[in-house]
Amino acid sequence: MKKIYLGIFIGLVILLLIPSRSVNAKSFTIVHSNFASWSASYKINVAKGKIKSASNVRVSARIGKITSKKLKVNSTKRATLYITRKVANVYYHAELQVNLVKGKPRIRVI
Repeated sequence: MKKIYLGIFIGLVILLLIPSRSVNAKSFTIVHSNFASWSASYKINVAKGKIKSASNVRVSARIGKITSKKLKVNSTKRATLYITRKVANVYYHAELQVNLVKGKPRIRVI
């Protein structure tokens, strides 16, 4: 009987000492606003240091009209929102890009 209890105790100690591996899933909201021009946001889901998906795109123009928007996951470390805005008869193109650097988002506007 003592051997059974000792075996259970050793098994529990081993289970408690082994570090658990979590998926480490995170969600980030990417937001950028240009004064008197446009503002945009989208959400990326990250697991194990890689972008798994991007969604929830919101774009608004302060001047002019947004004619197109496209969200693309370029690679496991990069996602880009492509925006086209029309002011009068002139079209402007912009990109809101996020790069993962050591698991943290870095935002860049092109």
